[in-house]
Amino acid sequence: MPTNKLWIEHTERAAWESVTALRSELAEANKRLERLTPPVEGWQALFAALDAAKDEHSLGGKTYAEVLRGILDRLALSDARLRAAQEGLARAHLPAAPPPVASSTNLRQTVDSDAPSADDAPDFTTIARRFVRAMQRRYESTGRAEPPPGIDELLGTIAAKIDELADMDDIELADAAVDLAVLALCLHKEARG
Repeated sequence: MPTNKLWIEHTERAAWESVTALRSELAEANKRLERLTPPVEGWQALFAALDAAKDEHSLGGKTYAEVLRGILDRLALSDARLRAAQEGLARAHLPAAPPPVASSTNLRQTVDSDAPSADDAPDFTTIARRFVRAMQRRYESTGRAEPPPGIDELLGTIAAKIDELADMDDIELADAAVDLAVLALCLHKEARG
């Protein structure tokens, strides 16, 4: 079978150019991978720290990504609590301001109907029962016709709700607490599958 010398040279040159291009792409991919991952000896210490945090703080999750998500959620919650405590401390050092006047149009019915009256004793059991009833009504009023949101969507909604807490007055905080409890219940239900 006759072969053309020019055709062989062209084929060899094309093959060599392909090999060179693939080598440079592989080198670039390896550089990107090295930038994304810490040295191998760092992984074992990181995994040990994550396992210890999971055990110490009773974090759920089967994968390290889920454990990290739980840690970040707790961090966000702790930050929100710290901000609220700092604001409460700052308010304690300021002269008392008159209580905010809330319009009935921006309050939900469940908070109005479940708010303890001045005659009620601040009994924890009474407050807890009212809170649970408000949660049940709120959960039932959400209408479960659509498919339930996933864990990531629920966590995002909870985080957004927590971020709004700092700007709320007492009545809005009570309403937000019911919302957060319902979201936590949905999250618990979704996490258990």
